[in-house]
Amino acid sequence: MADINRTTNSMALPSDISSEILQKMQEGSAVMRLARQITLPGNGKTIPVITSDPQASWVSETAAKPVSNPGLSTKLMQAYKLAVIVPFSDEFRRDAAALYDALIARLPLALAQKFDQTVIGAVDKPGENFDNFALCTAQKLVLNMLSTGAMVKTGKVVGNLMVNVRPTNVKLRDRCIRILMELGDCDRETAEALIDKHGDIRKSLSELESAQ
Repeated sequence: MADINRTTNSMALPSDISSEILQKMQEGSAVMRLARQITLPGNGKTIPVITSDPQASWVSETAAKPVSNPGLSTKLMQAYKLAVIVPFSDEFRRDAAALYDALIARLPLALAQKFDQTVIGAVDKPGENFDNFALCTAQKLVLNMLSTGAMVKTGKVVGNLMVNVRPTNVKLRDRCIRILMELGDCDRETAEALIDKHGDIRKSLSELESAQ
């Protein structure tokens, strides 16, 4: 696949080949298909995150309603490298071309499977800033999948972003605009105009997509 010189510290694949491998890896990964892609600088990126949700409780009609706050924190998103090298001889590539092509086609899946296994906690993670589900109970995972699946099915989530938000105040309007900018890949001026016109992220996104 590439000319590897063991006297150097790195190797580079042609951009068209590396892009194809990355695309097929994303298609083969169940986690990547659901995740939102974020471009990271070399030293990582710190973002605000929700660490826990408010907890609802059953109460009687006249009882005081419980107060529960969400958990908020910051998270350093750091890039980790996932790689594999499969050696082939020129003779193998020449004499078993079909088998060679089939093996090459399976490489992105090998990367995707390792990524998914790491996320669910089946294998060790590469570093402390790589979060996984190792400490989550099966019950919590199932409940999260059911609630997420319900939101996706009803159109309330697009690309891992909640789109069932109404611009009823300044803060929510700004959130709608930022969500539309990311999902629709448009500038702020365009997003503002569409949100003010429709008052709905999904309708605004639909207009953007129909104009493309």
